[in-house]
Amino acid sequence: MYNMRNFIIILILISIIFMIYTSPPIKMTEGFDNIPENIGNHLCDYFYKYILTVCDQKDFSHPVESSSDIIRHLPTFIPFNRELYQTLKEKGITSELVKTECSSCIWYCKKQWIFNMWNTLRPIIHKIIDDALKDSGLHVESKYPIIHFRCADTPFVKHPEYFFQKYAFFKTALDNYKDNNKRVILMSNSTHLSENKEQEACSKYTNMLKKYIQSIGYECTIQSKTNVEDFADLFYAPYVISTGSSFSFMAGFFGKGTFISTEHCSENDRCDVNANVFIKGFNIHHSKINSYYDTDIVETILQ
Repeated sequence: MYNMRNFIIILILISIIFMIYTSPPIKMTEGFDNIPENIGNHLCDYFYKYILTVCDQKDFSHPVESSSDIIRHLPTFIPFNRELYQTLKEKGITSELVKTECSSCIWYCKKQWIFNMWNTLRPIIHKIIDDALKDSGLHVESKYPIIHFRCADTPFVKHPEYFFQKYAFFKTALDNYKDNNKRVILMSNSTHLSENKEQEACSKYTNMLKKYIQSIGYECTIQSKTNVEDFADLFYAPYVISTGSSFSFMAGFFGKGTFISTEHCSENDRCDVNANVFIKGFNIHHSKINSYYDTDIVETILQ
């Protein structure tokens, strides 16, 4: 009996050893990867469609067309919210008005009604994005204020809604941050729709801005993670300073902390939208810049 028990134990041990050495290795994950979707534009389009269904007093249905983190965890169905409909109606926001703006550009708060619409939806959108980030394993503790510095394809293509700002913009924004913390994250990713020439210039501009921020008394760290990780850091940051982009708007405006941005206003327009959120007077219009590749000359204008 004793020998039989030992034989069985030895047989089990041999089987376990055999399984260990013949089974394929377990693949360990190494953080997150960039996702192919433009997160800011995708979320704009998603919530644009949601707003239209609310204005039309309908349930929202949106099939999943992506396997990417954040995107795949957005709700595919949201029941009609009558209270939200009444609030939007009282503010004069109708489907006809919303359709005067394109789905990917409605993040740009160049008109007061656009800001009013997003501000009304803020708690709802915050919860949706928060849940999607948590379900993606992207909930983080983001401790420091973040400057999102948009430099890649822009400003070189001279897009009418994307500008550089005078350095004084960043000092003004940081002065409004009521905290003793003196560390700032400078978030910049220059690979979006850009080539080597733009990336090299953006690297110079990013380091110029870092040097300026340090000169006004802050410790500054440049950050460039994956797009989903950067989005999560912005969303959970206590304070977000945006130079203007759908990415930082959707993360920062609907995020956990305070959102401050340069004004959303094209060069030839006159805009007057909430000054507590959008700081006016610091955008450098493209007509003032001959070439953004002349980094030394542009630096003097930024200063």
